[in-house]
Amino acid sequence: MDYASRLANLDLSSLEYRRVYFDFTMCYKIVNKLLDIDAAEMFTVNSNVHSTRGNSYRLQSTTIPRHDFRLYFFTSRVVPIWNSLPQHVVSSVNIITFMSRLKTVDLSPFCKLYPFK
Repeated sequence: MDYASRLANLDLSSLEYRRVYFDFTMCYKIVNKLLDIDAAEMFTVNSNVHSTRGNSYRLQSTTIPRHDFRLYFFTSRVVPIWNSLPQHVVSSVNIITFMSRLKTVDLSPFCKLYPFK
């Protein structure tokens, strides 16, 4: 039985999908200071952006990936996708609301191998 059919039988999402989901959960906690991690070391929150796409809590990475291995760091994975999330998701008042709203967003375009829930 292959990986996709095992996931379907067990009604689970793929590991890649879960990684994207929990990366966003961690990012929400960092941005809203729910963890004792200095967000300024990872990224800056640019809330003055007036764009028609994405949200008002745009992130900018403080480091530029100069090597291939750096492309897979947390900030390099999260920042471009976070900026494309809808406003009602990132402006959630608590983590429970954020997680429930994030489940309504289709994250499959950000999964390369197994883009299903």
